[in-house]
Amino acid sequence: METLFPAFVVTVLCSPVGLGLWCAYRWRQMRRRNARGQCALCGASWTTTPQEDRFLIQGRLACRGCAIAARGRILRQFALLGGAGVLAATLILRAPASVLLLALPASSVIGGGIGALQLMKRANRRTLQKLRAGEFGLP
Repeated sequence: METLFPAFVVTVLCSPVGLGLWCAYRWRQMRRRNARGQCALCGASWTTTPQEDRFLIQGRLACRGCAIAARGRILRQFALLGGAGVLAATLILRAPASVLLLALPASSVIGGGIGALQLMKRANRRTLQKLRAGEFGLP
């Protein structure tokens, strides 16, 4: 057990760093694709995509197929976030004399969900302003 502990600590500490780097790479890639006149997720050119099939997903333009897939992915992510909150609340309730800590996971799940939705809305508003200013390579 003692030999596994350092590996566990390294894994727990490196996971958020690796995830953060991957997310930053993907956001940069999506921004570049939109600037080149492509779908942010699959890279399909807007010249082959009708105007009605362009959707804003988290501040990036995506084609219909990518938007449908992203909607399902976002719903699964919020369900996972809610499940993690319920699991944390259950574990806290099972611990002795810690009923007052029940509000912590519930409030962080609610706050995280509201915060994520607000960030998505803000990103969409900024992208709409850029679209109106003609900063994207749209035909």
